[in-house]
Amino acid sequence: MINYLFRIETIDGTAEAGEDYNKIDEVITMVKNQRFFPLDVTIIDDNQWEPDETFFVKLSLHGDQPNVKLGHKAICMITIIDDDGNSSQQLCSVSIPLSL
Repeated sequence: MINYLFRIETIDGTAEAGEDYNKIDEVITMVKNQRFFPLDVTIIDDNQWEPDETFFVKLSLHGDQPNVKLGHKAICMITIIDDDGNSSQQLCSVSIPLSL
């Protein structure tokens, strides 16, 4: 079985890591023909009214993998809607078109 390494990270938009959501910066492993990787992002409940805020999840190649190419959608925008309620987790499924 062939494994491929990717770096997945969150990037602040109007939402800020540590205040509105928990930052992610890790290396993940995927196998040939795998097209999705479920990612749990914890949204922080601060009990203050705020307008909708956004942040991004970015996928990039990790290390030298000349036979692997990312598709054109390597960044996913997440919108936090009215995060002054109960703390919750949002699930972001990132589609990863691979060219092997």
